[in-house]
Amino acid sequence: MNTRLDCSVTHCAHNSTGKCTLTDIKIGGPSANTSADTCCSSYDPMSSSGAKNSTNGKTQKESAQIKCEARQCMHNSFGGCAATNIQVESCGCSSNDSSCTQCSTFRM
Repeated sequence: MNTRLDCSVTHCAHNSTGKCTLTDIKIGGPSANTSADTCCSSYDPMSSSGAKNSTNGKTQKESAQIKCEARQCMHNSFGGCAATNIQVESCGCSSNDSSCTQCSTFRM
């Protein structure tokens, strides 16, 4: 199932004006009880130069295959996401890795 994917993680190399350029992503957090316990395992930080990211020449995707490890999420359907749309966002930490991302669509 393809899910509409919106992303506000502007420091991700795959973000192109709020859309992801990947055709599939993975949401981590097998024991998640809240959105903060999840992450976008497909996150890739922008290059340190900050001038350009990996979206050059890649098109934005309106939807994506979402693999989901968050077993407690009501949208998890056999390891995939059954939500019609999800929002991946930054959780405001200073680290430059996937731990600074979260699936804000997570619901128990």
